[in-house]
This record gives sequence, structure tokens and C-alpha cells, in this order.
Amino acid sequence: MTAAQRSIMSFLDLALITTGVMAMLASVGDRHSAAAGAISETFGAAPRSVVEHALPVSQLFEPQDARLSDAGTAALAELALASPTVEIGITVP
Repeated sequence: MTAAQRSIMSFLDLALITTGVMAMLASVGDRHSAAAGAISETFGAAPRSVVEHALPVSQLFEPQDARLSDAGTAALAELALASPTVEIGITVP
């Protein structure tokens, strides 16, 4: 199989997976919480609650650098110490 044929097959695989996901989402309709509960029940995961804390980038990092500032380190340590058993995730919009 040539590189071009592999690329086409990869694209078709991705298209079929995406189509399947879209069909699954369409079948759920407005029952998102019921579907999430059923998945959690099936796989044994406890439902999670999400609490968001907005931290400005200017507070977390040194100016024009990817290193945490002292204030950023302190802010993240404060979040970690407030709830040591909670999983913390960082998202950047």
C-alpha cells in the first residue's frame, strides 16, 4: 500500500468514526444527563462535579515566558492544598 493509499484509508477511517459519533450524539437528543449517567453506571465511574476557578494568565506566568511566576506557583499550591483528594485539570480556551 502506498503512502497516498494509507492517507486515504486514514481519512476514511476518521470520517466513519466521526459519522458514528455524530449519529450517537443525535440519538441521545436532549437526554445528555441520562446518557452520561448510564455510561457512568455501566463502567462504574462515579459522577463528577466540576468547580471552575478562573486564574488570569498574567497572574500565573512570567511575562512573555512559559515559566510559572511565584504568584502562579502559590495560586496553584493553594488550589491543591484546599482539596487534596480532588483531581485538578487545567484547560486553556
